[in-house]
Amino acid sequence: MPNYLHVVLIEVLTVSFILIPTFLGDFPFYFMLALLVIITTIELMQALLQSKNLILYPLVFIYPWAFVISLLFIYQLNNGPLYIFFLFFIVELNDSVAYVAGKFYGHKKIFPKLSPHKTYIGLYSGVAASLLLSFILGLALFNVALFNLLLIIVVALCSGIVGDMFTSFIKRSAGIKDFSNIIPTQGGILDAYDAFIFSAPFYYIAIKELVI
Repeated sequence: MPNYLHVVLIEVLTVSFILIPTFLGDFPFYFMLALLVIITTIELMQALLQSKNLILYPLVFIYPWAFVISLLFIYQLNNGPLYIFFLFFIVELNDSVAYVAGKFYGHKKIFPKLSPHKTYIGLYSGVAASLLLSFILGLALFNVALFNLLLIIVVALCSGIVGDMFTSFIKRSAGIKDFSNIIPTQGGILDAYDAFIFSAPFYYIAIKELVI
């Protein structure tokens, strides 16, 4: 199988792991949440045991549970599965466009030591593409005031970008490249879903304040 097809297949499976259970019903969704909290806790614990930064240790208990509980709260909202899909679309589109634009056109790094693959071109391209396409999709999916919809997207984008950087900081502190090798070419669950995990609590708060 050509390498690019292998990468595409892994991406499809990674997306499916979150989105398919979300739309199949309560039991598949709760089972997926249980797997996420177990795997992310193990990955984070293994990483932090290698880190000498004691301030990060409480993250073992806070980080996975804040994500899973937020996802559960979002799921229980009216149109909850659609809101989860929308968050995933926002952060993953940003990540994908930023990666491609940065790889082919990016030269100036944002934080060379912390995250050597993040470039200014990638950042601007990802944000612009995600803002535009997510806004169009949001208009089709939800009956939300235009400004409120834009704010929700901005909150998801900004927190996702911070989450990406924060995850890189944890890995650098632990002296590791990936949290695990559970997902070929991507690493661990925390590597594949870093922006999604970090942004979920902020996204939920934004929805509660601006929509509900």
